[in-house]
Amino acid sequence: MDFIITDLIRLAQNQIVICDLHLSLKEAMQLTAPERIVFLLRNPQNVIEDYCNRRDHEDFNQFINSASNPALAKERCNKVLESLNRGRYEAIKKSQYFWVERDESSTIESTLFLVAKHFGF
Repeated sequence: MDFIITDLIRLAQNQIVICDLHLSLKEAMQLTAPERIVFLLRNPQNVIEDYCNRRDHEDFNQFINSASNPALAKERCNKVLESLNRGRYEAIKKSQYFWVERDESSTIESTLFLVAKHFGF
């Protein structure tokens, strides 16, 4: 993380930099002011299907579907991911940080519009 932050600081000296990374609320608070961050959220209740359908996660999709019972493997992964992420998700939604929750009706364009509006682009 230290190397990433150092590179972002260096890059941001001469230009606007947008970085997509996973931060906890605590990490965000340590890094910068709330108006400089947008959290992109997804309800952690059932994320595996979306995760498996992403082209950049094809290896994970193949792994899950290689299980003797892929439906059970997805169910168990969903439960673990929800237990790991529910607290973070709720904390971000209650925080002073701007967040956008993506769902089945979200589009790239609508998400980009909200993020651009937040940053004043």
